[in-house]
Amino acid sequence: QKKAKKPQNILGDTKLQKKKRKLRSLPKLKSIKLMDTCITDVSLRLLLQNCPMASELYLNSCHQLVSPTLFGRHISHVIMNSCTSLKTPVFDCLTLTELDIRLCGNLHSSVEKQLADDCPKLTKILK
Repeated sequence: QKKAKKPQNILGDTKLQKKKRKLRSLPKLKSIKLMDTCITDVSLRLLLQNCPMASELYLNSCHQLVSPTLFGRHISHVIMNSCTSLKTPVFDCLTLTELDIRLCGNLHSSVEKQLADDCPKLTKILK
């Protein structure tokens, strides 16, 4: 007899519905700080979908982020230093003014062009 597969571990817990309910209680959260966590691209998308007022995003040493899509009407500051697996993040943040991508040595060369095209208010990049 085969064992049933467990649901995908999206937020470090197999009880995804419970986590989604908790996330729905975060609509007023303005600053998200995740340092040295195992958050994935999918988990970050779920988190941002449930935090529409977020303006600051700190993702230091989040080594499982590879191609996250960062979005939000209010996001102005993104710190992603030491995210060593980061290759092709997508920034859909019209209000982004500051970005720190220091020590992200695997970034694809297309990232800078995408930032110039899609983030018109970006004035400071640390790399």
